[in-house]
Amino acid sequence: MSARAPHWLHNQPLAALYGQVAAPVRDGGVFVNADHMIDETTPQINAVQRARRLMRMDQAKPEGALDRSGRRRLAAKGAALAGRPPGVRALR
Repeated sequence: MSARAPHWLHNQPLAALYGQVAAPVRDGGVFVNADHMIDETTPQINAVQRARRLMRMDQAKPEGALDRSGRRRLAAKGAALAGRPPGVRALR
């Protein structure tokens, strides 16, 4: 099971990783990548996923969720090292 890591890799290293992961998977076994990885060949799926993510972010902001720029501002103040302020949750 993988999540939140492979999307950082470029195509060639990612293909090499999948080749390495395939070897230890037993017959009938499954490797699951739970990370969303944008595929340039699926622009409509990418657009729907982006719209859904933005909608969820807009819905979460009134509840105190921080977006990426908000998390960066906290980090710049050193607040990220001390943990999140009470009632603040991160957006994914």
